[in-house]
Amino acid sequence: MIEHTLSKAAVQAVEELAQFIDSNPLNRKSISTLFPQYYSNRNIIYAAFETIKGRSVKEYRTRKLMEAAANMLTGREQTMQQIAYKCGYRGPKAGSNFTRAFRKVMGKSPKHWAKDMKRQRT
Repeated sequence: MIEHTLSKAAVQAVEELAQFIDSNPLNRKSISTLFPQYYSNRNIIYAAFETIKGRSVKEYRTRKLMEAAANMLTGREQTMQQIAYKCGYRGPKAGSNFTRAFRKVMGKSPKHWAKDMKRQRT
């Protein structure tokens, strides 16, 4: 198994990063800010992350962020713009950038996702 060729420290770092991302999907601070102890080995940790998790840190974070957005859409107490803002999308193209990222990860637009979830509840 590939994990056996990685150092225990790299595997531990990957697990810590993944656990943080899983628990805090809306946190958009950089990994180097959140985990400065890994900065000097950042490339090694990122490569180990991709080996262990099967996707880059960025892809993993984006997936977790869009899963959190999908949960917010399911509840539907918030508007699409509010959800996009909570997910860190700002500026004039925030809505379209959020929609594009959501569709790429979840396979459909936020609007269609919300409609499908509403249909499933009824």
